[in-house]
Amino acid sequence: MLARMSFVAHPRDPDNPAGVPPAPLELAFFSVREVKERLPPDRARRARLPLWQLRQPYGYVAKDGRYFVVPAHTSSIDAPGQSTDLTSVPGFLWGILGPYGQHLRSALLHDHRCEVAKHPCLAHPEDRDAAGRPVPPGRTPVQIRAEADDLFREALRCEGVGPARRWIFWAGVSFGRFFNYSKWLAIELVALVFAVAIVGLHALTVALGGGPPRLDGWLSDWPFWLAVLGLVVLMAVLKRRALIITVPASLVAIVACLAGAGPGASPAPLHSLNWHAAVAGGLLLAALAVGVLTDVRVALIAMVLAPLLLPVVLLTTLAQITLALPDLIRWAAGGYRDDEPVVGPTLGPPK
Repeated sequence: MLARMSFVAHPRDPDNPAGVPPAPLELAFFSVREVKERLPPDRARRARLPLWQLRQPYGYVAKDGRYFVVPAHTSSIDAPGQSTDLTSVPGFLWGILGPYGQHLRSALLHDHRCEVAKHPCLAHPEDRDAAGRPVPPGRTPVQIRAEADDLFREALRCEGVGPARRWIFWAGVSFGRFFNYSKWLAIELVALVFAVAIVGLHALTVALGGGPPRLDGWLSDWPFWLAVLGLVVLMAVLKRRALIITVPASLVAIVACLAGAGPGASPAPLHSLNWHAAVAGGLLLAALAVGVLTDVRVALIAMVLAPLLLPVVLLTTLAQITLALPDLIRWAAGGYRDDEPVVGPTLGPPK
């Protein structure tokens, strides 16, 4: 086995146990129209993205010595696990994380392991644990998917992807895991992240615009930011997700916020309610509760990124709508059909 994690060619050379670098990726492309032609009618109606197939297999040696094969797609794209959409990044985030690039091999590894979580029969027979034995069966789909998410982050590091981008990728695929296997937990996490994004953007607006409005005094008071700092520290050090630890910790933090705020810290008319401490404590309690139910690291990363990503999402969406207006107007006037071929400029016969 390799002393460090890396991608290697598959099948491995028996004369070179450390493996050799994988061949360049060979991918076959299928447009949306081709995808619809090859899928059954019920799935074709929902097809909105082009697909690719991997033509050359390769392997990955994990940090702990396990070996995983990313097999080539040898069947039709309508079969389970026989296609990929590359990195499943929404279009409004392409300015930050592209659908392909330095992370592509890692993304294909993650895609395959996600398919194994759905269909265990797709596990490659040459996958091995750290001792060189076949990977044991019997794990639940959630366990396989969580392992795939961690392998994705680990493989990104192997490919030289920076820490910020690989943790963003990891948080994104973890969101996907919650939506696939614990939808209500994912909704709770999204609601918390959205709330933090609104608070963060509003705080920035207040800071840039001068003095805060009367009802927003908690955004400029030190206890609020002390609570935010406490939130980050607590979520960073809280390794265990035991309810008996998290609930008392969150209650103590809220009491500390209230005590630190003082009875007259807020300029709001209802200063006795300490709105700044109440909001900070509420966000802290929500974050810890969601962290217990999902993953503390995911909740923390998402909360930190939320105020940064929301403007990007809004601006990109606005730009997409603006650029699409001519096509939308044409479609509304009845002059556009989904099956209309794309016709570019034509050249006349040579003279």
